Amino acid sequence: MKPIVSLPKERYQGFRIPIQYVTWEHLRIEQDAIGGVTEIRLVPTRFPAPKNKSYEMEFYPPYYEHAEAYGAFDKNDLIAALEVNEETWNKRLRVTELWVADAWRRKGYGSLLLSHAKRLAKEKGCRMVILETQSCNTASLELYRKNGFSIVGLDLSCYQNDDVERGEVRLELGCPIEGRENDGQGQ
Repeated sequence: MKPIVSLPKERYQGFRIPIQYVTWEHLRIEQDAIGGVTEIRLVPTRFPAPKNKSYEMEFYPPYYEHAEAYGAFDKNDLIAALEVNEETWNKRLRVTELWVADAWRRKGYGSLLLSHAKRLAKEKGCRMVILETQSCNTASLELYRKNGFSIVGLDLSCYQNDDVERGEVRLELGCPIEGRENDGQGQ
C-alpha cells in the first residue's frame, strides 16, 4: 500500500481530476404521507439502461475555508486522493472529495483514505466525519457503508428539480468518531 501524503495548497490549488463512473442502479426514493407521519424509503432499483456519470473534482476551491488535501502516488502519478474541510461550528470533518484511479480501485485505497479522514477528525476534536454522495453512486455507497458510514440526511432537489425522477438524489452520510460525543455546543 502506498503511503498517504499531504498535497500542499500552494501546489495543488485548482488541480483537477476527471471523475467518471457507470451505474446500473440507484436507491429509489419512495415517500408516503399518512396523517402527520411522512415515511421515506430508499429502495434498490435498476435503471432501464446503464448511466454514465462524469464531472471534475478540483482541489482547494475558495469556498472551503479549512480545506486539506492528501494523496497516494505510484512513482509520480497520483493514484488516490482525499480532500477534507473542517466545519468548526459543528465539529464535523467533511470529506469534500474522494477519488481512486481506475487501475487502483478495489485495492484498499478508498478505505485507507476514509481511515485517514477519521484519524484527522479525531486529531482535530471533530465528533463526526460526513460526506455527500448520490443515490445512484452505488459503488461508493458500498465503500462508505463498509467503512462505518450511514445515511444521516438527503436532499431531494440538490442538483436539479427532478432529482428523484432521475434517480440522483443527494445523500449525506456520516460516521461518528469513537470517543467523541456531541457536547451540545452547536450554534
